[in-house]
Amino acid sequence: MFSRKTLDRVNEMMKDWEKEVEEVYVKKLKFGSPQYTSESGIPIKYVYTPEDVKNSEPEMPGAFPYTRGNRALGYQYMPWMIQLLHGYGTGEETRERTKYLVKEGMKGYGETPAVLFAVDTPTHCGFDPDSPKARGMVGLGGVNISTLDDIHTLLKDYDLPDTRVADNIRFTCLPFLAMYVVYAEGRGHKPEELNGQSQNGLGNRCLTTNLPAPTPDAQYRLEIELIKYSCQNIKRWNHTNLCGYVLGEMNATPAQELGIV
Repeated sequence: MFSRKTLDRVNEMMKDWEKEVEEVYVKKLKFGSPQYTSESGIPIKYVYTPEDVKNSEPEMPGAFPYTRGNRALGYQYMPWMIQLLHGYGTGEETRERTKYLVKEGMKGYGETPAVLFAVDTPTHCGFDPDSPKARGMVGLGGVNISTLDDIHTLLKDYDLPDTRVADNIRFTCLPFLAMYVVYAEGRGHKPEELNGQSQNGLGNRCLTTNLPAPTPDAQYRLEIELIKYSCQNIKRWNHTNLCGYVLGEMNATPAQELGIV
């Protein structure tokens, strides 16, 4: 990537830099030169030079191995989505909040309308709102979705094929997708017309919560079922959101997050 002449010049500059650090910062200013590391324990140098990337291959965005992005022009052609996860109380309250956010500029990729809603704990875990286990949690921290009528309340004002529907449901995303497909069919739309996303994070439940859960094997089987159905029937559905954030909240390192997700 760099010529031998450039690397030789960099090495000479590095020697001068190291000499200044030693004579001024260490000896004169008594700087202890601590060793910094990333959250994963990877040592971080005080300065980086072309010598550190001399063996790197030239790469371009939109081309393998996609380390510079998966599209040639990236956000210059398709700006980042402006979406705020929101949801609380009843479907009516959440719908009004969605309308306000859309008015203020919330949208999906390529100007597509987007509905990104958070759900409450009973919806996450599959409890009916009148279950004793859901007492005090219905509509708290997200909207409650238990029936097709609840979905209709949220989405009745939208053209479904032209709307990206995304939720933050992690543990009951497969039942919700089934409900959404049935709701859409009731409005005359086939599954292949739909556009949206599932979290599909069932496998993290045993690692990130203290809620009762099926065995990890059962959870992963359900994840695979959702992936299989989506790939075969809803081509525009992002079947899995790879998210290590919740693992990080449980003190996993970035390397552990990557390994688990």
